[in-house]
Amino acid sequence: MLDDEDSAAIVRAVATLGEGLHMPVTAEGIETQAVLDHLRQYGGITGQGYLYGRPPPRGRTRRMAG
Repeated sequence: MLDDEDSAAIVRAVATLGEGLHMPVTAEGIETQAVLDHLRQYGGITGQGYLYGRPPPRGRTRRMAG
C-alpha cells in the first residue's frame, strides 16, 4: 500500500465507503508502524497484524473440538 498507488487508492475508497455508510472498517496485515500511521489518516480504522502481536507457535494452541 505504501509503495503502490493502486493499492492506496483501494484502501482510501474502502475507508471512505465505510465512513459514508457508518460501518466499521478493519484493515488486515498491519505489520509496520508506517502502515499504521498511513491508515490513521482515514479515521477510525481498526486493524490486526504482526504489529499488534504474532500468533503463538502451533504447539501452544489448543485443538478445537469439532
